[in-house]
Amino acid sequence: YDVKIEIIKNELTDEENIIIGDTEADIITGKKLNMITVATLSGLRDSQFLSNLEPDYMIDTIADIRKLNLL
Repeated sequence: YDVKIEIIKNELTDEENIIIGDTEADIITGKKLNMITVATLSGLRDSQFLSNLEPDYMIDTIADIRKLNLL
């Protein structure tokens, strides 16, 4: 996760940031960087696995991000 964290950290602004992903690497990275985390179920992991990571939000597909009104 450290490499992913460093890459993303270099691109962050002072504004609130969101990470959307389908793996533990995405959610854990977002949490370590104090980002809003959104897990999507359209990828590799199932809902039980992702919910154990305690993302801020969970959506079925990336298209559902609009329903959260975060962007």
